[in-house]
Amino acid sequence: MNPDESAALHQAVVTVCSDIDGSGWHPNVWNALEQMGVTALSVAEAAGGAGADLPAATTVLIALGLSGASVPFVESDLVAGCLIEQAGLRMPQGAVTAAIACDYELRRVRDGWLLSGVAPRVPWGRHSDWVVAVAKGADPQVVVLPTNGAEIRRGSNVAGEPRDDLVFVDRLLVPEAVRPVGEDAVAHALRRGAFGRSAQMTGAAQSVYQQTVKYAGQRHQFGRPLSAMPVVQQMLAELAEDVCSMTVAVEAAAGAAATRPQDAWVLDAARVRVATSAAAVAAIGHQIHGAIGFTQEHPLHRATTRLWAWREEYGNAKTWSNHLGEELAGGGGDWPLWHRLAL
Repeated sequence: MNPDESAALHQAVVTVCSDIDGSGWHPNVWNALEQMGVTALSVAEAAGGAGADLPAATTVLIALGLSGASVPFVESDLVAGCLIEQAGLRMPQGAVTAAIACDYELRRVRDGWLLSGVAPRVPWGRHSDWVVAVAKGADPQVVVLPTNGAEIRRGSNVAGEPRDDLVFVDRLLVPEAVRPVGEDAVAHALRRGAFGRSAQMTGAAQSVYQQTVKYAGQRHQFGRPLSAMPVVQQMLAELAEDVCSMTVAVEAAAGAAATRPQDAWVLDAARVRVATSAAAVAAIGHQIHGAIGFTQEHPLHRATTRLWAWREEYGNAKTWSNHLGEELAGGGGDWPLWHRLAL
């Protein structure tokens, strides 16, 4: 995807998100994304996707984060799509979510499989038509099952987005709905989920920056705008630095992973960079806005609460920092790897 195509895709997503408000669930945005054909954008065509690359999905994710859209794009495109590709299945039609950390267990019966257990805190579980989950067994099993008939225990993250427990008891699945996958495939799906949240956080951080610069230029204290005060100018410069570092991290990681899939560590590095910067971005945004940024009427908190929520999902900065260090240290001092990291 060239820069012009990427810019057009970004603008198209921002446009369909232009009239949303609040948190929770934005079905109109999801329907528009389905009509655009991007809900499985980076999933292979053989698995029912559009066959685009990770940079294209990253463009969509940044736009969704910037707009404050509440839809399961990460779950559908990056996590479920990855598991379905690895398992040799096809994407179902409708809103798709994913559940990796669950205690679903399968029991073989004559007509197929019986599934029982709980998938905790499934993103947008109550609004999804399908959940692609990893079930326990001798090897991990990918299961594709409709959410109708599940007991839904409602929950939410700090941004007000649904995070629901999906409970099934002896749910009968046809044999074709269950396929084994390796542990590496599950780990890679988790990595893609963490990276997807990082791309969304980058968009949310861009929103914080835009709102804060606008407010600092409009709000007057002591006869001049806040943006004219040296201390505020310094804070805005620090905010711009953090947002730029987040943007560069995710865009560079997406491009590198698309070119060299074996260098999956770049996605981990982006996750660490973005999650580390999120706290500073939210703090500066709220400090310049003052108390007004926390009110329900002001849109700033919709971006900052997403930063706080998303940095903890699919593993936080400490989790991925440890993983990244172990992966690089286990490379046996491979100079080209360390050289690429330094660059």
